[in-house]
Amino acid sequence: MPKTFKYLEDNFIRLKGYNKIEDNTFPSFMAMLSGRSMDTLSPLCLTNQSFDNCDIIWKKYKEKGFLTAYGEDEPDISTFNYYKPGFDKPPTDFYLRPYMLSSYDLPIKTRYNMGFCSGPENSGERVLNAAKDFAVSLKYFPTFGFFYSNSFSHDDVNMPSSMDNKIREYLEDQEM
Repeated sequence: MPKTFKYLEDNFIRLKGYNKIEDNTFPSFMAMLSGRSMDTLSPLCLTNQSFDNCDIIWKKYKEKGFLTAYGEDEPDISTFNYYKPGFDKPPTDFYLRPYMLSSYDLPIKTRYNMGFCSGPENSGERVLNAAKDFAVSLKYFPTFGFFYSNSFSHDDVNMPSSMDNKIREYLEDQEM
């Protein structure tokens, strides 16, 4: 994604200390969102019942009066649900999972291994649009949103190139 990389390099601060923790997304997410490694997570967090008791950063933001959001694009492989218990209650004020699950109940057309089902957008674009809607609609309120997309990079190392222009355009959008 050379265009996205160039835009990020010119306009954002690089998180040089951020590294992948283990071989999948979950341990890295937990380190980033809770500040803890898998070894130091609270036993209440890892009960196999749900992740409702985990001390995740969006809870801290909520306590401070922020509106919170969390969304991922692929419900079948989402970080907190893939061979994991997920959440019993929505973890944030705006939780994208029910929408994404519902959208997968619609007829799906696939293109380059990405699902298109609710209009002319793939699931990665759907998450980008949800993040933008969250930011634009609530721009006068304190917010914390965490949106993640893996649909266009999970199964094929070459697929991110198909989203290079869309991601760059999303980042360049001054409306947000």
